[in-house]
Amino acid sequence: MKNLRTITRLFFCAFPIILLTGCQGSLSTFSSVTPNAAATSNLTGIVFWIAAVVFVVVEGLLMIAIFKFRKKSKEDPTKSGMPKQVEGNRVFETLWTMAPTLVLAVLFILTFITLQSVIQPPQDASAAAAGPNVMHIQVTGHQWWWQFDYPAQKITTADEIHIPIDTVVMVDIKSADVIHSFWVPQFGGKVDAIPGHNNNTWFKASQTGVFKGECGEYCGAEHAQMAFQVIVDSPEDFQTWVKGQQASAVDVHGDAAEGKLIFMTGACSGCHGIQGTNAAGKTAPNLTHLASRKIFSGGVLNNTPENLTKWVSNPETVKPGTLMPTLGLSQDEVAKLVAYLETLK
Repeated sequence: MKNLRTITRLFFCAFPIILLTGCQGSLSTFSSVTPNAAATSNLTGIVFWIAAVVFVVVEGLLMIAIFKFRKKSKEDPTKSGMPKQVEGNRVFETLWTMAPTLVLAVLFILTFITLQSVIQPPQDASAAAAGPNVMHIQVTGHQWWWQFDYPAQKITTADEIHIPIDTVVMVDIKSADVIHSFWVPQFGGKVDAIPGHNNNTWFKASQTGVFKGECGEYCGAEHAQMAFQVIVDSPEDFQTWVKGQQASAVDVHGDAAEGKLIFMTGACSGCHGIQGTNAAGKTAPNLTHLASRKIFSGGVLNNTPENLTKWVSNPETVKPGTLMPTLGLSQDEVAKLVAYLETLK
């Protein structure tokens, strides 16, 4: 009995904490900014309140049965002590059979309608390959970072998606290695990235801002360090970003020029690509405009010279299990390489 009381106290202490951690912050599924997320959130609310009513009714009837029909302490000891048995109440049996059936039928209909609204994009978007209010993005999951390709704009980037507000975004999702899961909680549900099989989803952001996304499927040692950001821009800001991303790398001088030589003649150019140079690697993030991103390395680090230095010097200490090798560069070489990477805006 004492253990039961202890467990009960722990439950009631932990339950509010669990609720708060699940519903607050940048990964909240209830702060909807797309029609998909709003539809899912609304359905969740309906299911919650139906479940709450069922819980109250069932527990209420249970408590009535416990207290009303319990054995009385002053009853005649010569009696058997068994409460009066009630059997064969056809009305009550019909009600408790029909009520759950009705509830499940309502939930099925609501869920079906919600799934159809989430799966099917607007008709004008599904029919058009491109348009002023429709765009396409190809998402590829890697261990452990995300690659984003804009076919119409001929842009390849990593760790950050830029999209314009009030635009239907058609997203094709695939994996380069193992199963990942593309998930932006405030945009809607998870969509798996499966090797050899393309999935798709869509969303339409209703407000500008920065929204966090992450991998929702365990995919290896650094699964927890596989985040990204969706940046919703105004139409003007998005066009400015597109023009900047379409530009080739600029000419560099001084330490940056020496850093470029280290990059092109070393292992870097074999894995990374930089538009306008001989670096054409595709197995690691495209670095053409690395310095314009706020984060890198799968969202592990903010994009600062100090963090770039730490990453280039020994990536294993920052992200254990990363596929990027330690290059074995001297401090001077690292400084020059970072100086070059800082010019990639």
